[in-house]
Amino acid sequence: RKARKARKARKARNASDPQVTSKVTRACILLFVILMVCNSLFSSTVSMKKFKEHNYNVAVKAPVIDVKSPESRHSYTPYSGTNGTASPKPDESVERPPETIVDPLKETEDNAFSATISNSSQWQDIDLNDPTAAWPNVTTKAFCCAGFYSGFRNQMMAFTGLVFNSLLQNVGQILLESISQKDTYGSNKKIPFEKLWDVPHWNSHYPSLPRLVHYNPVIHDQYDLENQYWYKLPNGTWTDRDGVVAYEKRERPIPSKQQHQFTRQYKRYVEGFTDWAVDGHRRPEEKLMISSAMRPHPKLREIIEQCQNSLNDGESGGNTEYMTLHARVEPDMQKHPVCRDKKVLNLTQIIGFIEEKWPEPPVRAVFMPINRQYLEKVGKDSVVNELKAGNKTDEINWIAVENLRVLNGLRDDGLWGGRVKVVEFGEKVLSGTEYSKKPSTTASLVNFFISIGAKIFIGTEVSSFSHDLLASRFFKDHMENYKYLPDGLHDWTPPGLVDPPGHLC
Repeated sequence: RKARKARKARKARNASDPQVTSKVTRACILLFVILMVCNSLFSSTVSMKKFKEHNYNVAVKAPVIDVKSPESRHSYTPYSGTNGTASPKPDESVERPPETIVDPLKETEDNAFSATISNSSQWQDIDLNDPTAAWPNVTTKAFCCAGFYSGFRNQMMAFTGLVFNSLLQNVGQILLESISQKDTYGSNKKIPFEKLWDVPHWNSHYPSLPRLVHYNPVIHDQYDLENQYWYKLPNGTWTDRDGVVAYEKRERPIPSKQQHQFTRQYKRYVEGFTDWAVDGHRRPEEKLMISSAMRPHPKLREIIEQCQNSLNDGESGGNTEYMTLHARVEPDMQKHPVCRDKKVLNLTQIIGFIEEKWPEPPVRAVFMPINRQYLEKVGKDSVVNELKAGNKTDEINWIAVENLRVLNGLRDDGLWGGRVKVVEFGEKVLSGTEYSKKPSTTASLVNFFISIGAKIFIGTEVSSFSHDLLASRFFKDHMENYKYLPDGLHDWTPPGLVDPPGHLC
C-alpha cells in the first residue's frame, strides 16, 4: 500500500514538472518518426519488387505488339442508323493491366509480330487460326457468376451490359465459359453460349466489340474453370492455380459486375441515363450487335429459315408477309407486380383490338410466340378436372383456362374467318435436334428471330421480350410496330424517333 502511494505521488510530481513532460513528448515524437521511416523503406521495397515483376510479365509473358492503339476500338466509324457520334474513350480511372489492342492475324510491315511470337512462351500453344483462342496481350474479363439466369431477354440484357462494361474499361476479351445461358422455364440447365450464337462471326467485329474467347490455363491462371470462380487461399486472399502466390486483385481474368446490376443499369441506359449512353442515345456498338454481330448459331439459323419458309402459302408469288403477335398472357404475367395499368391479360380482348384495326387481313399468316406449355400446365382440362374432383375449385386459374381455349381456337380456325392461319413454333420445332433437351431458352431465341422478320409486330410494354424485339426491328428499319394497352392498339414507333422506346416496367 505504501509503494502504491509512493508511485502515485511520483506521477503527480512528474505531471506538474514541465521538464519531464517535455522529455516524454520528445520521446514520443522520435518514436513516431522512426516508425514512419521504417514503413517508407518497406513500401519502397515492395513497390520495386512489384515493378520488376510487372515489367517481367509485360516484357516476357505478355508481349505488346504496336499495331493499333487501345483507343482504336472507340474511334471506328459508327454503323448506319447511329446518331453520328463515336463512342466515348474508356474511363481512365479504371485500373487495368496495360495492353495494346492488336490483331495477331495481321502482320506488320517489318514482320515484327512473327518475331515477337517466336520469342514468347505464351504464344507457343495458341492456334491463330482458331477465332475463339485467347490472346495473351489482350485483357480478358469473366462474368462473375458462372453464367446468366432468368428469362431469355433478361439474360441478353445482362450480356449487353457485360459488353458495354468491357468496352468502357478497354477490355478486349470476354471468357466464353463464364457466359453460359440458363434454360429457364425448361430443363434449368446451362447451355454453352457458343451453342446458341455464331461466335466466330461475332469475333469478326473485333475491335469494335470484345472478342469471346475460350479459357487458356496459362493466360487465365487465376481462374478455376471447374468451379467457374477465381482461386482462393484458405485465408481468403486471391491466388492462382498453383496456390502459392497471393494477389491483391483478380486480373487474369478480371471479374465483372453481377447480373442484376447489369440489367438495372441497362434499363436506365435505354432511357438515356448512365455513362453507357452516348449523348443520351443508344451506343453504336449496340446497333452493331443488333444489326449484324448477334447472329444465331448456323444450326439454329437453319431452323429459323425452315419456320419462315413454312409460312409461305404458295399463292403470294414469294415469301408470305406475316404478323408477329406477342400476347403476354401466360400465368406468370398475372403475378407480375409492376405496370398493372398497362396489362391486358385476356387473349380474346387482344384479338378484338387487332380485328377492329384491320377489318380486312393485312397479312396471310400470324405468328404467335407464346409459352403454350405454361398455359397447359395450369389450364388444360385434366388439371381443371383434378382440382374439381378434389373440391379445390378456388385454385383453378380461370384466366389461363380461357386463354388456352382461345389459343387452341386460333390454332385450329385461324383469324379473319379462317382466311389467315395462326401458327406457333417454339419448342416443337426443336424436336429431334440436339437442342430438344434444353428447349425453353433455345425456343425463345428461335421465336425472337422469326419475329424480327414480320411485316407487322404487336407487343406489350410490360415484356422485355417485346421491348428487345421492338429495338431489333427499329434498327433494321422495320417500323410497323404496335403495342396493346387496355384501350386498344397504339403506334409504338411513330415517325421522328431517334431511338426505340425504353423498357420501363
